[in-house]
Amino acid sequence: MDSRSQNHNALVKVRDLVKHFPVEGTDDVWRALDGVTFDIVRGETLGLVGESGCGKSTTGRCVLRLIEPTRGDVQFEGRDVIAMGKRELRELRREMQIIFQDPNASINPRMKIGDIIAEPLVIHRIGNTKEQHDRVAWLLGKVGLDPDYMKRYSHEFSGGQLQRIGVARALALNPKLIVADEPVSALDVSVQAQVVNLLQDLQKEFGLTYLFISHGLAVVEHISTRVAVMYLGRIVEIADAKELYFNPLHPYTLALLSAIPIPDPREKRDRIILKGDVPTSRHPPSGCRFRTRCPIAIDECARIDPELREISPTHSVACIRVDGYASAPSSEPVSEVRP
Repeated sequence: MDSRSQNHNALVKVRDLVKHFPVEGTDDVWRALDGVTFDIVRGETLGLVGESGCGKSTTGRCVLRLIEPTRGDVQFEGRDVIAMGKRELRELRREMQIIFQDPNASINPRMKIGDIIAEPLVIHRIGNTKEQHDRVAWLLGKVGLDPDYMKRYSHEFSGGQLQRIGVARALALNPKLIVADEPVSALDVSVQAQVVNLLQDLQKEFGLTYLFISHGLAVVEHISTRVAVMYLGRIVEIADAKELYFNPLHPYTLALLSAIPIPDPREKRDRIILKGDVPTSRHPPSGCRFRTRCPIAIDECARIDPELREISPTHSVACIRVDGYASAPSSEPVSEVRP
């Protein structure tokens, strides 16, 4: 693991997180998460990237216990999140919040904006009516909106404004951790930059810690302190943002980065085209889950299920083809592995 995984300043520690969804009418399961381990250091932004369906959003929701993990360990400031009862979890909600991907779908169209932002304050019985009103007005100003907007309804706002309202609602209880679940993917590019800059400004002002989930690699590079790359329910690489973008090691990471457009039409980048379809998480390949699409796979990749191993103090990767990776060989014969 990355050396920061042992950092005592970690706000969140996730160990061997598993989430399996049963397949109706069968004994099979969808392995949405299959042994995810990482830390989020206090005050940082950990970017979580990967293709659609790789388990990014499920990871964020399991950390917050919006969905129940199948097994694994999640600690927040040393407290066992998985073992918490309803009362403890309710108190923890004040410290852990989420910004959803689709702001319009996460906002009740029948409620005024002021009531939506004030709802967490009402639920947790923080302040009287006037104090809650003042808090909402202050929050709207912090996210760049007119406090008078609290009297309006959601249909009167653009997508970017609605996402700012979602940010204000997430900030209402002074949380320490915010899970931003693809918060800019539904927005225009120009508005994306505004929201990302807003999140960075708020992080500096309030000392926030982010788990920033996205498939937009350029956005993740801009906002993240570190980046974790997911593939089919596993983290395959994690490193400091600059290190990952300038020195990617896992072949999947290389392929993802090769797809980032270059703004200068005179420059060209060698695009790595992955062959085949993404395997199903219901029946993932044996060994390395990426091997069926990997351009450098060898026979051992079908036998060895690589774990995240530290390559340098700030860089870990799950690939036996990477220099510096050491893994014990498997005794499983090739003839018995699944495709």
